[in-house]
Amino acid sequence: MPSFWLIIWFLMLALGMNAGKALADPLLYVVDQEGGAVIVVDTETDTVQKTIPVPGGPAVTAVSANGQFLYTTHPEKGMISVVDRYTARHARSFDIGGMPFGIAVDPGDGSLFVSDWKRDTVARIDASDGRRIAEAPVGRAPAGLVLDPGDGRIYVADRESDSVTVLNAAGLDRVATIGVGRAPFGLALSVDTRRLYVANVQSADISVIDVETMAVTATVRVGEMPYSVDISGDGELVFVTNQQSGTVTVIEAAGNTVTETVTVGEYPEGITVINGAKAYVANWFSQDLSVLDLDAYREVARIPAGKGPRNMAIGASR
Repeated sequence: MPSFWLIIWFLMLALGMNAGKALADPLLYVVDQEGGAVIVVDTETDTVQKTIPVPGGPAVTAVSANGQFLYTTHPEKGMISVVDRYTARHARSFDIGGMPFGIAVDPGDGSLFVSDWKRDTVARIDASDGRRIAEAPVGRAPAGLVLDPGDGRIYVADRESDSVTVLNAAGLDRVATIGVGRAPFGLALSVDTRRLYVANVQSADISVIDVETMAVTATVRVGEMPYSVDISGDGELVFVTNQQSGTVTVIEAAGNTVTETVTVGEYPEGITVINGAKAYVANWFSQDLSVLDLDAYREVARIPAGKGPRNMAIGASR
C-alpha cells in the first residue's frame, strides 16, 4: 500500500449519490484503489463486465454530465484520470497538484468541483484540460463533497475541523460553516435536498443538517467508523456503512430512527442504492461487493471486486 494510504487508510471516502437511482439496470463503476482499476459491474446479472486499468491509487469517481466519462481522483499522484464509459478505456489524465479527493460534476457546464486534502481548498476544474478555474479555502482536510445544482451550493466535509463548509458554487464564496461530529467524511443530500446527512467517522454517528437553517437538527448513533451515506429513491430511508463494525445501518428518515442493521463484508465503505430494490456495498478488506435485498434487509450475494474496492458511481447501460 502506498505511503499516503498507510497514513490515512481509515479516512477514505465512499460517496453514495442519488443520481441514476431510477435507471433501469444501470452499470456500477467501482474504484479499486489497491488494484489501480475501475471495475464495471452489470447490476442486472450482478457480474463483473470489465476491468479498466487506471493510474495507481484511484480514490473517488463521478460521472460526467453527458454520461460519457468517469472522472477519478488520485490523491497521492495529484491527478484526475478520465475513463471513457463508451469505449471502457482510460482516455487521459490531468496533473492538478495537491491531493485531489472528493469530486462532483456541475451539470450545467460539465466542470468539476474537487476537494484538496493537502491544500484545504475546493477548486473548480475545467474537465477538458484540468485547468483550475477558481479555488476557495475550506476547513482542514476536506474530504467528501456534494453539489446541489438546484440551489447552487456545495457541501464539503472538513475532516480535521469537525465541520461542514457550505460554498456558493458560482463563485466559491463561503456561505456557512456548520459544526458536526468528529471526523466528518461521507455526505449525502436527501431526495428533496432539504437535509444533508453527514457520516462522522470518529464519533460513530450521523449529523442531520437542515440546509435552510444551516443547523444540525438531529444526531443518530450508528455503528463504528461510519463512512458512506446513501438515500433510497423515495427518500424514506438512509443507509450508512460502518467500516469497523462490518455493517450497514438503515435509518428511517422521517423520525431519524435506526430500523435495521445488516451484516456485510470486511471494512465496508462505499454504498449505492439502486431502484429501491437493492444496494451495493464496497467491502475494502474482503475485496468484494455485498448485494443487499432491501425488501428483506439481508445480503443475498457477493461479487469479487479486485484488490480493494472503495468508492462507486452509477451510469446508464448502453
